[in-house]
Amino acid sequence: AYYLDMIQKMKSGEAQKKSAEDKQKAEQLKADQALVLEEKQKADEEAKRNRSLKEKLYHQLANIKISKKKGEAPPPNVYSVRTPSIVFPVDVDIIKLTAQFVARNGRQFLAGLTAREQRNPNFEFLNPA
Repeated sequence: AYYLDMIQKMKSGEAQKKSAEDKQKAEQLKADQALVLEEKQKADEEAKRNRSLKEKLYHQLANIKISKKKGEAPPPNVYSVRTPSIVFPVDVDIIKLTAQFVARNGRQFLAGLTAREQRNPNFEFLNPA
């Protein structure tokens, strides 16, 4: 039955039309696959370019860090204050830390700290008297 049906289709030309349609669909599928492959290659190249850009930046940053001379002593402290011998090291640390926090957080922090630590002898240096 199958062969008889195929013979009739061949005689009528229907099989040739179908094979032409199949060839056309196959060509269209190949073109679509080629287009998808081309887009994928472009995306891969773009990603590779971005990665290489990042790598270049990382290498430049690494070279900057490495290019500093090793074993070079840091510059001497220009602004140093000698503390009186009667002041305890703990008090000096409290004063230094307070100065750092006030420099970072501003006058409002200083006002709040002064109000909060008004009766604390460790923060006596905050009182204006």
